[in-house]
Amino acid sequence: MDAPALQAAFTNHLEYSFAKDEYTATDRDRFIGLAMTVRDRLVERCIETQQH
Repeated sequence: MDAPALQAAFTNHLEYSFAKDEYTATDRDRFIGLAMTVRDRLVERCIETQQH
């Protein structure tokens, strides 16, 4: 969960979830993309916790 990996995940959400790039994304797109990126990490950790 390093900074480059989070940046890549964020960029992927903009591209694949919203079909936007850094030039066409709105502030709302960026906010929701960031929220989805954080959610993904929380879900990964939640699943790991449940498996233990």
